[in-house]
Amino acid sequence: MKWIAWTDTTIDATSLVLMTELAALCRKTDRCSLSFPGLKEAGQDAVHFFAAFEGAVCAGAMAAYLVPSSSADPRRVYSYEITAFVHPDYRRRGIFRALMELFLQKEGLRWKSPDVGAQNI
Repeated sequence: MKWIAWTDTTIDATSLVLMTELAALCRKTDRCSLSFPGLKEAGQDAVHFFAAFEGAVCAGAMAAYLVPSSSADPRRVYSYEITAFVHPDYRRRGIFRALMELFLQKEGLRWKSPDVGAQNI
């Protein structure tokens, strides 16, 4: 398994297509309506992409984007919205957790950080 991390300025079109195809497969299989963002969505400061590939198969993909916080707490300038998909054939292999750890490492967070809502993970 090859783990790759991207930011919105370095992701290539081929990888984005593979991740989008994975999202479509998961929506069809799991009957969910989550969407996978493109390179830049209106109103978002940044989109960070993380993916796991095994050969030419995208086994898992995650998009984490920053949105302005509605909280009056001065410590919170933004919050994270994360969308993740794991290929049905690759589930229960720790792919989601590994993608989350890449994200947390990039943002300098830990699983038990107050800013990481464990109830949402």
